[in-house]
Amino acid sequence: MSLGQSSPSYARMILASAFNPNASSVSPDRRRLSLRTLLLLLVVTVALPLTALAGLAVWHAHNQARGRAEAEVLGQARTMTALVDREIQRVETGLRALADSSALARGDLAAVDTEMRAMAAQLDGTAIGLGSLDGQLLSTTWPVGSAGRRRRPRRRCTTP
Repeated sequence: MSLGQSSPSYARMILASAFNPNASSVSPDRRRLSLRTLLLLLVVTVALPLTALAGLAVWHAHNQARGRAEAEVLGQARTMTALVDREIQRVETGLRALADSSALARGDLAAVDTEMRAMAAQLDGTAIGLGSLDGQLLSTTWPVGSAGRRRRPRRRCTTP
């Protein structure tokens, strides 16, 4: 067969030898693959690595998006934590100032009520209540002038 001539069986032998390195030891009848089989092999040979590469790209993109989402949520959590800590610190500072009040030390409940209402206004309307061991109560949620309500003392549970 000359170089210019081509035949399907010659092309099959060439392609078969490309897929089988030991093709020279195989008889020509066993080396014959149909064109359909060769095309299928070509498609599978190209499609499998491309599918694996596409899957790897999707997996990588998913991991990157997940990492960004985790970082964003962590940043939001840290911001919220800082805000809550700041608010707690602010309320604690106000309550410590009320605890150190000279009016409270004197027992002047009307003055303590006034100081509590001023502190509640500074704390954006936060309700403040105060109770003593002898049953006197103050609260910023009650009407002005109702300072010093008394409550019944709780019964103490005694065990036999």
